[in-house]
Amino acid sequence: MKYSKIILDMLKKGVDGDVVDYYDFFLDLTAKLGEEESFANGLIAENEPLFDLINDEPMYYFYIEEDTENREACKKFLKPYYDKAKQLVKINT
Repeated sequence: MKYSKIILDMLKKGVDGDVVDYYDFFLDLTAKLGEEESFANGLIAENEPLFDLINDEPMYYFYIEEDTENREACKKFLKPYYDKAKQLVKINT
C-alpha cells in the first residue's frame, strides 16, 4: 500500500487545508503521476482504480482552469476524491 498511502496523504493534506499553495499541491500530484514513471506504474500495479480516480478529467480541468489559490474551492473539490480514495484503498487491502 506504499503508493496508495502517498496519494491518500496528499489528498488528506489538501482536504485539511494543510497546503501552503494549492497550485504546488496539484503540481506535485501531476509530477508523481506524469513524470515519475516508476511511481505511476507502482500505483497502477497496486491500486489501478485509485490511479484512475485521481487521473480523471475533472481533476485535470480543475488544475488547469480553476483558481488554485482559492483554498475553500480546492478543499471542496478534493473532498470527494479523498473520500472515494479511502474506499478504494480499503477495498484493495
